[in-house]
Amino acid sequence: MRRLRVLTPTFRPVGGVVKIFDYALHAQTLGLEPIIYCPEPANQNLHLFQIEHLSALFESLRFEDQRALRIEHGDLVLFSWPMEYDLVAARAAGNISPSQVIHLVQNTRHGNPLWLRGYASRLLTRPLSRIMVAEQVRQACEQFLNKRSLTTTIVEGHNWEYFALERSGELHHPIRVGYTTWKSDLGCRVESQLEGSSDFQFRHIADTVGWSELRDLYRWCDVFLATPGPQEGFYLPGLEAMAAGSIVLTPDAGGNMEYCHFDENCIGVELEQEDSYVDALVRLGEMSVDDVASLRRSAYSTLERHTLTSERESFSRFLAGVEDSLVNLSAPAPGSIGPESNGPSSNQGKTVVSYLEELLTSSEEAEVEKIDADEVRDRFGIRAVSATDGRFPDFLGIGAQKAGTTWLHRSLATHPDVWVPSEKELHYFDEKYVRSASIRRPPVGDDVESERWRRQMRRQLLSYRDRDPDQSELAWALTYFLEPPSDEWYARLFQRRRANQVAGEFTPDYSTLPIETIRHIYEIMPGGKIIFFVRNPIERAWSQAAMTARMNHGRQQLSEDEIESHLLSANSRRLTDYTGTIDRWTSVFPPDQFFLGFIEDISFFPARLLGRLYRFLRVSDNEDRYRVFRRKVHSGDTDSISAPGAYLLAKTYLPLMEELDRRLGGYVSGWLHVARSILDRGPEGPDLPYPLWHWESWREWAGLTEGQEPDRTTSEGIRLQSERLE
Repeated sequence: MRRLRVLTPTFRPVGGVVKIFDYALHAQTLGLEPIIYCPEPANQNLHLFQIEHLSALFESLRFEDQRALRIEHGDLVLFSWPMEYDLVAARAAGNISPSQVIHLVQNTRHGNPLWLRGYASRLLTRPLSRIMVAEQVRQACEQFLNKRSLTTTIVEGHNWEYFALERSGELHHPIRVGYTTWKSDLGCRVESQLEGSSDFQFRHIADTVGWSELRDLYRWCDVFLATPGPQEGFYLPGLEAMAAGSIVLTPDAGGNMEYCHFDENCIGVELEQEDSYVDALVRLGEMSVDDVASLRRSAYSTLERHTLTSERESFSRFLAGVEDSLVNLSAPAPGSIGPESNGPSSNQGKTVVSYLEELLTSSEEAEVEKIDADEVRDRFGIRAVSATDGRFPDFLGIGAQKAGTTWLHRSLATHPDVWVPSEKELHYFDEKYVRSASIRRPPVGDDVESERWRRQMRRQLLSYRDRDPDQSELAWALTYFLEPPSDEWYARLFQRRRANQVAGEFTPDYSTLPIETIRHIYEIMPGGKIIFFVRNPIERAWSQAAMTARMNHGRQQLSEDEIESHLLSANSRRLTDYTGTIDRWTSVFPPDQFFLGFIEDISFFPARLLGRLYRFLRVSDNEDRYRVFRRKVHSGDTDSISAPGAYLLAKTYLPLMEELDRRLGGYVSGWLHVARSILDRGPEGPDLPYPLWHWESWREWAGLTEGQEPDRTTSEGIRLQSERLE
């Protein structure tokens, strides 16, 4: 029995890895002995082996560490990730023919000479056997392909039957929209644009999950937002969603055009352009039932071309061609098997971005050693940021969470005299400062710090996807992601600002810092300005709980059992302790260095609010020099508050609002009026609108008549109130 040695970089159930195991299953069915080589330990409980058609493989396959790879006379080898080729070449016996090595090419990036500094495209010139998963992939690679090697396009098959659901009739109202965030945050941006709309309901998956969770999402949603990268091989989620009867919105990403036909079985949109997705969703809502049915019929008919059976039959014919080419294993072409001399095996052959991509994957799988940042910089010729280059920030945004800090960060980033890092939340003083001695780079594990590091790394790499970052961006990324934290490290994170710019960051968790840490902050930045925005405690706590429910469970509403545990958790109570935050920070920082803002002003007076804030920061308040984002600011996590939840929160935070009202008045008086109205009506009754300034009790307090909107009028209560404390 001929052995097929199969290399996989991970057991994570992403599409490319699933396809590697599909071919291992094909090989086993066709009479070969597949042996799997992976740097991770195999575990029957992994999501990959819970996939229906792969579940039996765990018991029938042999698994080895990649370090044990040895390729002997008569073996076949299958690999997909380009950088694994050097390992193949190093472990191949001297009489191995290049035809014995099968390169499964799964994306169009291989034909991009900029990807991996050209390593992948150079690899295509090697006389290996190759399988292209789509004709679009082959076309992208054609100019580099070795014309003497066996190259076959095997149209990608998939177990789409697992996801299949026959649907008919009109879409739900509101239209159900599903998406994932593994490759892009575009779905979140689309949801943000449509927040508050009664026409759409959103659900998404953010974490690695099994196929059953994906199937539930596809079957729940009317519309699936496909968010492929710009140079895909196939992008399986689009095909899976079609099988479940979802209408797919997708851009042209190369390989996905193998099954995507705009206006026939899917709707075309522009890559990474949320406005395009929003427009398509609006148009979809106006489609007739017949038009929707036509899209579904075409999608269902497309599936028949992409079965695992047809893929296996094509693979069988391909293997017969490989056997025919192995006429003289003892005399391979000179130099046909060997390391790619200019590839990633050489440190100088890697770009910083591809190196960070590898590092992220390794961190996710807890298989990476500690990194010396200076060695990495030397490897890529990136100048280190010296201590004299950096200054501590001029301001800190300390919260509150769910009180408009994202809008503030985005707005300040448009001002030419203000510099904020691309990562909004640096979490130095709440996490890294207190644990600096124990933090390793890169992190591994499932702790909060490690998960945040990986999430921020993914976001940073996504921002580099369609452009080459400059030296200063790369220097910042290497400093932030690879160096152990310290005060000096923190100061150097702000070195990219120009001499005439003020700089700062927004981390809402700073609102809960203990007095000792606040004193330390004052020691290193005594002139620093502190920005703290607040909102009705009922809204803030509910919004946080709804966000938690959506992120953890993919839904917006809280069950009765969850209401009390979420709303009154210790963390939620700390983040809503506005008086404690104000008292601690102003006991250390002078009040005139503390700006207290209200989320109502973001909604009602955004331009005037920013002008006042810029004067506080001592930069120009000329509106011609910055952008004002005029949009709803309440979270897209919810559009209502349940009566029991509102009653519980009003009862809990009434003392806080009474104390704040004595100190501040204004909007807080409106909060208090609403809270007392909620308590008067009790825990029963219909849901309340979110935000609460849409409720009749708040409108009564504000003196609004029917038809008046709070952002189009003024009164004693509705006036710009965000300002520096005196």
